[in-house]
Amino acid sequence: MPKPTFTDRSGAVWTFRDYRVATTGVQPVSLNHQSGEYRAFVAEHSDTILVYRFGDRSYRTSEPSVLEGQLLFARPVEPPRRHVPRISREAAPSPCLARRRPLADAGS
Repeated sequence: MPKPTFTDRSGAVWTFRDYRVATTGVQPVSLNHQSGEYRAFVAEHSDTILVYRFGDRSYRTSEPSVLEGQLLFARPVEPPRRHVPRISREAAPSPCLARRRPLADAGS
């Protein structure tokens, strides 16, 4: 089965697929199926992924004019966060502080 693709007005080519959210996670559904909650648009020539959420009155169709409108309202997918080790805010002990002597009393 060929991948459904769409070319927008600027000439970018997008592959699209419909999904629904289940207790086990995100599941693909047949294109234009009523149970679809989201449509993901994946750019063919970049790393861009846009997601459109179907509303109560959204058209679940693959007509070019409808796809163009869905792209206008689609939101970018956040890239997964990489684990970055936290940097301690405490300064490492300084060897100079180990040799520090108490100050002489002001009265002596």
